[in-house]
Amino acid sequence: MSRRQARGKAYPHEFRENVVQIAQTGNRRLAAVAAEFEVSTDSVRRWVKQAELDEGVRKDGTTSDERKELRRLRRVLRRVRMERDILAESSSLVRSGDRFDPVSVFKFVRARRRRWPVGCMCRVLGVSTSGYYAWLKRGPSRRAQANEAFSKRIAEIHEASHGQYGARRVHAELLASGDKLSRQRVARLMRTLGLKGGQGGGKGTRPARSRGAQLSGDR
Repeated sequence: MSRRQARGKAYPHEFRENVVQIAQTGNRRLAAVAAEFEVSTDSVRRWVKQAELDEGVRKDGTTSDERKELRRLRRVLRRVRMERDILAESSSLVRSGDRFDPVSVFKFVRARRRRWPVGCMCRVLGVSTSGYYAWLKRGPSRRAQANEAFSKRIAEIHEASHGQYGARRVHAELLASGDKLSRQRVARLMRTLGLKGGQGGGKGTRPARSRGAQLSGDR
């Protein structure tokens, strides 16, 4: 007999009902009933108790219906928590109007598919599961590959400026190195990376002051 059977989890409902009926109506000890059906005495005792709770004979526990409801509520709570965590972690995704950018969502799902179910992430973030799997098969487009390469260069330039460069200066650096892309595209990629100008506090390159600007320390 397996350990699972010994805990009474693998027995059919009809089998348990039969054992309980014999245990309740006969004059035999529970141990004898258990030996006849090759189950543990604890299992028979537990099944009898549950039957008496369901029948209202005793009140020192939860009925089968109450157990089912508790399991359902736990599943609902787990789902709500999971959806909350997915939305919280996806807050940095790029939006197009009121919707997330599908490619950004697909990348998010791919990176976290071992943590959360793919179907749940797609539903919460407003994309189709079939669209996600189709995207996986296609692989990244040329533009997506280019964006990935540009994003790496942008992060390097931003870090080298000690976090001071904004989209305009990063764009100028890219043009100087021969990369052809628009300033708007640089700004969009920087938003995706969570990068802004004027973030650093170290020495090195500093953003130019606007004409006519005054600082209290200049007086």
